[in-house]
Amino acid sequence: LAHEGAEDDGVIVDLGPVPGWAGLRLRDQLAAALGLPATSLTTTQALLLAEWENGAAHGASSAAYVAIGRVVTAACGLDGQLLRRPHLGAIGHLPVVAGGPRCACGQPGHLDAVASSQALVRRMIGLLAESPATEAAVERLTGGRAEALQAQQIWELAVGGDVVAEALMREANAALARSALFLLLLLDVERVVLGGPLTVAGSGWLADLQDHLMAQAPPARAEDLAARLRLESGGPRAALRGATIMARHGSMTAWSALR
Repeated sequence: LAHEGAEDDGVIVDLGPVPGWAGLRLRDQLAAALGLPATSLTTTQALLLAEWENGAAHGASSAAYVAIGRVVTAACGLDGQLLRRPHLGAIGHLPVVAGGPRCACGQPGHLDAVASSQALVRRMIGLLAESPATEAAVERLTGGRAEALQAQQIWELAVGGDVVAEALMREANAALARSALFLLLLLDVERVVLGGPLTVAGSGWLADLQDHLMAQAPPARAEDLAARLRLESGGPRAALRGATIMARHGSMTAWSALR
């Protein structure tokens, strides 16, 4: 698996704050080291392929996968082909909240800074000192270790009526819904599969996302578009299975071979 910015020729274009990787011909070096043909794809693309083979995207001719983890990334497949461009999938840099929290790239209000699992936990911990009731609730959930808080636990607190968690999740889910709506309207994919720690929250979290999406969508299409949101079902080894699919079918035919 190559970095999220890998091009079709397997050259890493950027690895964020880690120096020395730009321009590395990763695919060629792997091929030489293994003595085998090699290809490159992002982890998110591999997850999409796994969901397509036997998961939430199975049976659809087009789909997108949105991975909500340390950052928010996306992968898309249309008409039998994975879309493969150097910067495709950097959906985390969509501006979603005017004047919102600052993204790692330096710009304010990007999706990563508002709705990634890491950002939610970091923002929640930063607000604890201002809310003793929320701090006590977090202490109970984490056994006194606030630093061990997980994104799905913030959703649990929100459902339980904690006002700090409610505000964070409302903003995050509205931003995620807006980003999913962008994919649905621009690409008209049949499914948008959501992955990452928050999906552990299950159908209640998905229903809230769907409500936010319908509130922002064209009224005549709102219900149909919301129904296209699905939770991942691939399990912990889904990325490895997706990479195996790519290796088995080839870099440009993996998607269509599973149709």
